[in-house]
Amino acid sequence: MKISKFFHYFSILLLAGSILIFAIHAFVLPNNVSDVHPLMVIHATAMYAWYGLVVIQTGLIQRKHFAIHKTLGYFSVVIALAVLVTGIMITIYGFKHSESMLFFSGNSLMLIFFTIFYSLAILFRKHGDTHKRLILFASIAVYIPVAFRTAALLGDRKYASIVYLLLILTIAFWEMRTHRKISLTTGLCTFSLIAMVILTFVLANNPSFTLFVYELFEVRIKE
Repeated sequence: MKISKFFHYFSILLLAGSILIFAIHAFVLPNNVSDVHPLMVIHATAMYAWYGLVVIQTGLIQRKHFAIHKTLGYFSVVIALAVLVTGIMITIYGFKHSESMLFFSGNSLMLIFFTIFYSLAILFRKHGDTHKRLILFASIAVYIPVAFRTAALLGDRKYASIVYLLLILTIAFWEMRTHRKISLTTGLCTFSLIAMVILTFVLANNPSFTLFVYELFEVRIKE
């Protein structure tokens, strides 16, 4: 059985891209970099552990080391929980310091979709084609910070949505080129993440939701 190299190469792209973009952003735009907080270090460690594990896991599948892949899969639960918990803490910490509703809604939604996709990936772990797509889409779901820093390097953070949408559509483009059709999993996940982007802006600009969040975290609304 021939196994496509796409998923392994794509996972490498996600890992390498996140490392390079964060490093270049810090070097080129040092004034835009927040003071390093221990929580950020812990969260970054969890994120890179996640992307690193995805690279290893897709590589094991590529080499048909299914038993090792299954064993390492148990560690993904711990790493996913670390991503989720530290992500929630970063979201609350960042919002209280920035009071940015776009930051809060974007971070909150990406963590929700990460959790949904990962949970479904576990549920469909015996269905290889579905499982690997769900894992990659879970990885894409939490790639918004990279998209924003990429946009900043391009000169305008407004490009973040475009950068992120291109990333979301990558798997669908590959499937159309390779198989002449888009799988149900890819179609649903792609639609879900596009809806997530739209919902991010809707919530960020919704007065009722803004009031709810400000009161929830006892943040004073700016006049």
